[in-house]
Amino acid sequence: MKRALAGVVMVLLVYWFWNNAPMVLSGKHTAGHVVDATTGAPIPGVHVALLWESETVPKSIISGGGRTVCVHAAAAVTDAQGAFDIPPWREFSSYRVHMYNPVALVYARGYVPRQIQLDAGEDGAIIAHPAERYALTRFGGSVDERMHMLFWGIANRGCMYGKDSQRSLYPFLKAIYDEGRAIAETDRQRGTVRNIAALAARAALAINPNSPGDDAGIAAFIKEHLQ
Repeated sequence: MKRALAGVVMVLLVYWFWNNAPMVLSGKHTAGHVVDATTGAPIPGVHVALLWESETVPKSIISGGGRTVCVHAAAAVTDAQGAFDIPPWREFSSYRVHMYNPVALVYARGYVPRQIQLDAGEDGAIIAHPAERYALTRFGGSVDERMHMLFWGIANRGCMYGKDSQRSLYPFLKAIYDEGRAIAETDRQRGTVRNIAALAARAALAINPNSPGDDAGIAAFIKEHLQ
């Protein structure tokens, strides 16, 4: 009886440690070039954002499956040669997650934005990507199509659980906002621009989704920076 009880206690201690001990999260180096899909010419000023999205680990043996959350974000802008470089990172986290290779979001005004899942290594290993090449196609549709593409195609991704790393997405989202504001013609399109502004403000303020909403802070940021 004592041995059985000791075994149960040990199991409970293991689960407690697993659920409460800090976990080390990390991402590998990613670099490359962005080019025009038709001409092959490098494109300067392209925003490249990486989102490390991971599946949460169930909290107990009887819990259901986890959900996917974004735990880290990083971003860069291509130089005159179309090159970008995002360094590796490593941090402690209270999140219990299975880490994967990141998703790249690639945006430039006048081009179709892309979402690209970076390849994994052998057996799904997380690997560095030092020589990526992303080709963008020129956009030639209507304003409605462009607004839909800007919001649903790329801006709404965000990284709500990325803590301070969310702030790296602000220039990326601000650039999308600037384009949307410049082309919006209808009330519906301007409503989409306001939604993009809110996403940009949330990123800049690194809003914690588990904390009470900060609608006043978001509104104040938009008034000061996105008007």
